[in-house]
Amino acid sequence: MYSKVAAQDKLLSGNKAYSYIDQIPALAANAQQAYDIYYPKGKKTIYKQFEDEVQAQINTLADKSAYQSSLLSMLAKRYDEDGKTHDFSKVTIAKDKGIQQLYTEANTHFHIELDHFVRAVNAQMDAVIKERLIGIPLAERMLAIHREHVPAFAAAVKKVLKKLDDAISAKGYGSVIEKNETSHPYYIQLLEIRGIMLDRVLQVYTQVNSSNIAAAMTVDACKKYPESCK
Repeated sequence: MYSKVAAQDKLLSGNKAYSYIDQIPALAANAQQAYDIYYPKGKKTIYKQFEDEVQAQINTLADKSAYQSSLLSMLAKRYDEDGKTHDFSKVTIAKDKGIQQLYTEANTHFHIELDHFVRAVNAQMDAVIKERLIGIPLAERMLAIHREHVPAFAAAVKKVLKKLDDAISAKGYGSVIEKNETSHPYYIQLLEIRGIMLDRVLQVYTQVNSSNIAAAMTVDACKKYPESCK
């Protein structure tokens, strides 16, 4: 369901955050492939490349906000640093109430979908643990469970984000960020919503990446300590 990682220029020029869901690199086909992707350590995988590129776009949004958004500062992972020189408590952000309501609803729906995904995965993992699987067989089952549930989760999140993006476009705000219309009354609000959308993309990506890493680490452990995996 996923394509290879997007190029940097495509990520930074696109205005549809939800479309990046389709650019998340696929789950490893098996535990050995996961190991081959991440080991030996130190190389930059396509997964890390994707993460860095989406994070770079979030950082760009924070730059555009010019210290007018504590949310974007946090998403850019520099809130503590920015807070030393700027008092975010004194910032007031103008907001389109209709768009803000839709954003709140989208945020709620995202967390509902995330909860459904986690519950579904955990339920199957609990059953696997009861089978007392260890080592590579356990890693293979974990990957299989994620391959079963990640596509539906990703599709649901994409649907939520697209609905919000469509509402923003319907209000005529779709090109505000691309045209850098800093004088637009809702410029900061729109920057924040884009940032949250990209953060949701990264949360879907995290489910893929964490599963891959866990499988790769299991294979690595079995190679180093084969007796522990028997």
